[in-house]
Amino acid sequence: MGSNISKALGTQIAEGSLSEEDGVNGEMERLGHFSHHSSSSASYVEKFTIIQKM
Repeated sequence: MGSNISKALGTQIAEGSLSEEDGVNGEMERLGHFSHHSSSSASYVEKFTIIQKM
Protein backbone atom coordinates (compact mmCIF):
# COMPACT_ATOMS: atom_id res chain seq x y z
CA MET A 1 0.00 0.00 0.00
CA GLY A 2 2.83 2.39 0.78
CA SER A 3 2.01 6.05 0.21
CA ASN A 4 -1.53 5.23 -0.93
CA ILE A 5 -2.59 3.69 2.39
CA SER A 6 -4.92 6.62 3.20
CA LYS A 7 -6.78 5.97 -0.07
CA ALA A 8 -7.29 2.33 0.92
CA LEU A 9 -8.08 2.80 4.61
CA GLY A 10 -9.27 6.41 4.88
CA THR A 11 -8.01 9.22 7.09
CA GLN A 12 -10.40 9.12 10.06
CA ILE A 13 -11.68 6.76 12.73
CA ALA A 14 -15.39 6.87 13.55
CA GLU A 15 -17.73 5.14 15.95
CA GLY A 16 -21.44 4.45 15.77
CA SER A 17 -24.10 1.76 15.76
CA LEU A 18 -25.76 -0.18 12.96
CA SER A 19 -29.36 -1.40 13.03
CA GLU A 20 -31.14 -4.07 11.00
CA GLU A 21 -32.60 -1.34 8.76
CA ASP A 22 -29.06 -0.35 7.67
CA GLY A 23 -28.46 -3.59 5.77
CA VAL A 24 -27.20 -7.14 6.16
CA ASN A 25 -24.29 -8.01 8.46
CA GLY A 26 -22.17 -11.14 8.41
CA GLU A 27 -21.07 -13.01 11.52
CA MET A 28 -18.47 -11.30 13.70
CA GLU A 29 -15.02 -12.84 13.36
CA ARG A 30 -12.61 -13.61 16.20
CA LEU A 31 -11.02 -10.12 16.10
CA GLY A 32 -14.35 -8.28 15.88
CA HIS A 33 -14.47 -7.72 12.11
CA PHE A 34 -17.63 -8.40 10.11
CA SER A 35 -18.97 -7.79 6.61
CA HIS A 36 -21.75 -5.25 6.02
CA HIS A 37 -23.87 -4.83 2.90
CA SER A 38 -25.79 -1.57 3.18
CA SER A 39 -29.40 -1.11 2.18
CA SER A 40 -30.28 1.56 -0.36
CA SER A 41 -31.89 3.67 2.38
CA ALA A 42 -28.97 3.50 4.85
CA SER A 43 -27.64 6.89 5.98
CA TYR A 44 -24.50 6.74 8.09
CA VAL A 45 -23.88 10.48 8.55
CA GLU A 46 -26.36 10.64 11.44
CA LYS A 47 -25.23 7.34 12.99
CA PHE A 48 -21.44 7.76 13.10
CA THR A 49 -19.17 10.35 14.69
CA ILE A 50 -15.51 10.95 13.80
CA ILE A 51 -13.48 10.35 16.95
CA GLN A 52 -9.92 10.63 15.60
CA LYS A 53 -8.08 11.83 12.50
CA MET A 54 -5.13 9.74 11.40
